[in-house]
Amino acid sequence: QGALLSGSRLWTLEGAKNTQQNRRLAVLYAQEALLPWVRDGVARSVSASAIDRGDRVDLRIEAIRPDGTRWAHVWEEALFDGV
Repeated sequence: QGALLSGSRLWTLEGAKNTQQNRRLAVLYAQEALLPWVRDGVARSVSASAIDRGDRVDLRIEAIRPDGTRWAHVWEEALFDGV
């Protein structure tokens, strides 16, 4: 699996159904995993959002760096089985 899954609770959603509740959990778990970026001064803030692709859910991660510039990335992860 992708690097985002290690060290977070996202792994608990592997094979879960693609439901609104599980997408909310994915966002929560991703945000939790990114909190060290804020704590360690790598970012001023972080956010995550779920993108429902029907057969998978991608996570969009955005961080605001200390200098105010924005960093964003979409992880294309098959977190759910799409059923």
